[in-house]
Amino acid sequence: IQGYSGESFNLHVQVYFKKFDCDRSGYIDTAELAACLRSLLKAWGRNSVEAQEQIDDDVVELLLEKFDDNRDGQFDENEFMELLLSFFERCKNALEQELVELKAQLEDG
Repeated sequence: IQGYSGESFNLHVQVYFKKFDCDRSGYIDTAELAACLRSLLKAWGRNSVEAQEQIDDDVVELLLEKFDDNRDGQFDENEFMELLLSFFERCKNALEQELVELKAQLEDG
């Protein structure tokens, strides 16, 4: 991720992991993951009810299917890191697309 070294990103993941591992089990369960994703959306200015409601049980289940490598129904720190990498990459791509569309609108306008 641009702006982060591998070590810096790892430290950020550790901070997020500890923050959202509310029960200190050493894992992020589905409720903790939903809270984490909602918090990230809010931090990025996507705190509308519609944006927050997109993080529902179906989304969490899809993320479990994709990133829960050992199929234990929760995320260890490595699985959580892979999930965040994917999440940040998708957000970056969406932002880049929005900027391309905005630039095209300005050029046409």
